[in-house]
Formats: sequence, C-alpha cells, structure tokens
Amino acid sequence: MVIPYSLLRRLTLNDLEQIYNLYQIVAQVNQGNLTQEPDEITLNYVEDMLICGLVRGLILGIETEGKIVAYLKAFTSEFRCLAHVLTNATMMVHPDWQQHGYGKQLMIAYLQTIQSQMQHILLFELLPHQSNLKAIQFYKKLGFVQQSVAPERIRTISGNFESEVRLVWYNPNFSQTGLKQYHQFLDNLIHGGNRRFVLSSAAL
Repeated sequence: MVIPYSLLRRLTLNDLEQIYNLYQIVAQVNQGNLTQEPDEITLNYVEDMLICGLVRGLILGIETEGKIVAYLKAFTSEFRCLAHVLTNATMMVHPDWQQHGYGKQLMIAYLQTIQSQMQHILLFELLPHQSNLKAIQFYKKLGFVQQSVAPERIRTISGNFESEVRLVWYNPNFSQTGLKQYHQFLDNLIHGGNRRFVLSSAAL
C-alpha cells in the first residue's frame, strides 16, 4: 500500500469539526482507551480542550488526503505551581490509519517542539490505563519513564476498576528563565488578558 502524502502541522480552532469527528470515531472503535465515552464528547468539550491547548500548551496533528488522521494535545495548569508540567494529554490515530507510523512521527515531533520552543516545561506526563500495555511500551521506547501507579483510579465502561499509570518525560532544555516568563504570561491572562484575543492574534 502506498501511503499518501501527509502533513504534520499545528492545529487550530479551524480544525474543530474534524477533531471532534476523530474523537467520536476513536471513542467508538477503541472503547475504554479514552477517558471519555462517546456521549460525553460534545463539540463544546472539544472546543474547550482546543482553546486550552492553544493558549497553554501544544496541539499537533497529521493531515492525510485533506483529513486529520492523528492528533496530540496537552496543556499546563493555569496556576504557577503546576505550570512546568505539560499534562491533560490526548493522543489519537484514526483506526484506518494506524500501523503507518503516524503515532511515532507525531510524538517525536511533539517532544522536539517542547525542547525547541517550550523551555518552561520541565516534564510532560501521560496517564494511560494499566491495561493499555501496547501504549505504555510505545511511550517507554520514546523516552518516557514510569513513576507511579494509581490503583483503581479508572472506572471502566463495564463497571470494573483499573489502575492508571503515570509516565513522564523530562525536557532536557528546561529553563528557569523560561518558566518565569511563562508565569508572567499566565499572570497576564488571569489579570487582564483574554484567551480569545490570544487565539485570534497568535494561534489562528
């Protein structure tokens, strides 16, 4: 099979509908791998996640044949004490486009972008279900290390409980100066900024 030309790029609010559709497809085909069940994924929820990612994090995607087939977002807390942690991560690859290396390509680009453009980030955390062994091994091969396990933190759709694994990747280019600058950015957002203005001026 010849893999069509793919474009890896930053995603924006203009991609909202496609990302929403990707959420729905992945949630229905791979039930249990996402935190949300299909009926919990609304357009407003996805929009809120995009805004948080655009303002306080990073969103990358892979576009093939004009469609977004892979997506990775994460963002920090709005509070200074946790602003060095990139969390709230979601990574998805369309079921029809898995096994093409898109997930690896996307994560490598994501980590490279953190190193080159996000020196305020000390660590990037992922929280997969313990039963998702394939994903855990995939992340470990890319440099994530397991720090802890939270027993029975996840209630599955079958009503059982399973553990959540905390994996972390440390940014070798973390800078205290960069973190102080990011704190100032957050202060401006809280005390007089407007995230919609930030989006319209910088992210769209």
